[in-house]
Amino acid sequence: MTRSGVLEHLTPRQREIAGVAATSSFSNKELAAKLGISEGTLKLHLHEIYRRLRIDGRKALIVDAIHEPGPHESGPRAGEPGHSQALHRR
Repeated sequence: MTRSGVLEHLTPRQREIAGVAATSSFSNKELAAKLGISEGTLKLHLHEIYRRLRIDGRKALIVDAIHEPGPHESGPRAGEPGHSQALHRR
């Protein structure tokens, strides 16, 4: 199963939390406050996210976020095999 297939199995709230956790440098306490939940609830969510994604922690979540195409991205990026340079010609 692809990583995006795994992400589809996260709840919308888990995807939200994973996205914020992967793209911020907040501590758990700051992240919980930003999300409007307790630090304990955040830790429960993160534990379940890590379990479902089969990763060890936030560093792995960040690495996965870097390599996961966003909803607007599809196919190879510029410079990758299969990317059409014709789109960039004038």
